[in-house]
This record gives sequence, C-alpha cells and structure tokens, in this order.
Amino acid sequence: KTADNNLLKDYLKKFLEIIRELSCENVHLESVDTIMNVTGGNAKIKLLGLTHEGFPPLELGPSIRSFSLNQIDLLRNISLVSYAVKQDEGRKALNGILFSVNENTLTNVATDGKRLGLVEKTIDLFSGTDGDVIVPFRTAKELCKLLGKTGSVKVEVQSNTISFALDDLTFMTSK
Repeated sequence: KTADNNLLKDYLKKFLEIIRELSCENVHLESVDTIMNVTGGNAKIKLLGLTHEGFPPLELGPSIRSFSLNQIDLLRNISLVSYAVKQDEGRKALNGILFSVNENTLTNVATDGKRLGLVEKTIDLFSGTDGDVIVPFRTAKELCKLLGKTGSVKVEVQSNTISFALDDLTFMTSK
C-alpha cells in the first residue's frame, strides 16, 4: 500500500506540474482506460495512468463540521504557523497543521516539538460540532497555492475527508 500511495503522489505531482506549465486558460481532460489525454493551447499530452483498483475510495459521509472564512485569512493563518511544522514523515501529528474549531473560533497550531505556531481567527457560518482535525502539511501547502486574495473558502470535515470549497474549485484530502 505504501508503494501504491507513493506512486500516486508522484503521479499527481507530475500531473499538477504539467497543468501549471500550460499557458492557456482552459485545459481539457479526457480519460480512456488508463490513458489521460490533456489538451490546452497548442499542447496535446498523453499520460499513462493506473487503474482504480488498489486505491481506497474517497467517500463523502455526513458533515461533522463546516465553516467559512475569507481566503486571505486562511492563507494568513497557514502561513503564520507553517514554520513550526515538523518535516519528518514519521510522526503524523507533528507533520500537519491542527484546525481546531471551538465556539466560532478557528485555532491553527503547528509544532515540531521545539517551536510552536498558534493563531486564532473568528469564523463565519459555523455548523456542526466543535472539534479538531490535523491537515497534512502537503495538503496545506497545495491549498495555499489555490487560495486567492478575495472570496471565501468553505471548510467541511467528514469522517475521513476534509474539503476546501473555493469559488469554482473543491480541494479534497483524506485524513
């Protein structure tokens, strides 16, 4: 399973690099069996992929909690605590950013065991129960690339999935 997960991560990283390098406004994706056809601007690219067997399904269950805040505020929160994230893959609790919701306040915390980053922000449109979830640092880094200076982001926590809904994009990860 670890080899499959690493292969998937490498594939997704390469795919995102290709999409980023296309200098066009619209990108068309077409999947036929294990081949992904990517067209955009003058580029036509074929990527060899893997079948879905061996990968866990991304199941969306009922929402445990959800809240909204400005994209710039979430970007600021992540930026202010990310210096303290441990860069060691071995200790999952230290290799992420804690998103703690309590009484309409979002607290983001990161630590490497020596340093501690903590920031709080009042949130809008909170529903569900108070609670904590650790967002993997890689996920937080990719999310920062998507966050803009305007608009809001809706964060929704399910039993095994976290989603970040931006204007016209939903970014999801499993816990």
